[in-house]
Amino acid sequence: MANREGKPHWRDAGDRRPRGSDPNSIHPKQMAKGYWITFYHSVRDPARLAEYGALAVPAIEAGGGRFLSRGPAARTFEGVEKQRTVLVEFDSVARAVQTYQSPQYQAALVLLKGAVERDVRIVEGVG
Repeated sequence: MANREGKPHWRDAGDRRPRGSDPNSIHPKQMAKGYWITFYHSVRDPARLAEYGALAVPAIEAGGGRFLSRGPAARTFEGVEKQRTVLVEFDSVARAVQTYQSPQYQAALVLLKGAVERDVRIVEGVG
């Protein structure tokens, strides 16, 4: 496909710019999604983890989070076997951060102190 000057369209030339970065594009640029990823290294107190979940899930969903995956890996190729992982999608990194910092989520987080060892990351989606 060629542009008005007869040159190949940048998408056809292998350029991987996101939709909306082409000044001739009719599609608006979409904000990258945010992903909240939690890796549980150990669970010392399953009852407190369950209490946390009862408060955390509604707080995360109220912030716009959509749970994509919860539980152990289907297969582990590198790292710890049977490590619980939680993956939550948000419309943006800002929404994920706001939700993590919200009073509702922070109230749930207090329940985990000393009950689990985990890593929490919020990352930006691509494209």
